[in-house]
Amino acid sequence: MKTQQGIHIHNLVFETILGILEFERLKPQKISVNLDLFYTELPNKAYLDYIKIQELIEKMMQEKQYLLIEDALKDLSHALKTRYSEISELHLKISKLEISPNSQVGASVKICYENDL
Repeated sequence: MKTQQGIHIHNLVFETILGILEFERLKPQKISVNLDLFYTELPNKAYLDYIKIQELIEKMMQEKQYLLIEDALKDLSHALKTRYSEISELHLKISKLEISPNSQVGASVKICYENDL
């Protein structure tokens, strides 16, 4: 039997430059990031530190100031998998909280990594 463990970071809210519209490039806007990632059991009771994962997401978003949410999703998912090779599946969603008066808009990616064994 193969067991997967998960880490869930929901409603990680911070401000960053994100978007292609002129006003989005001038002033940081509030975004929300949700992450669900799964991994097989780690050796020697190791664990994935959700605080470090959270800090990585926030730092990358603020440093790179993405034009498109889709580019941020691609970079973040790649960075997470590169840093934590044990990840077998991740679902990452980025939402803009204040861009639309009647909704939260965003994009997401779900990746299931194949087992190379």
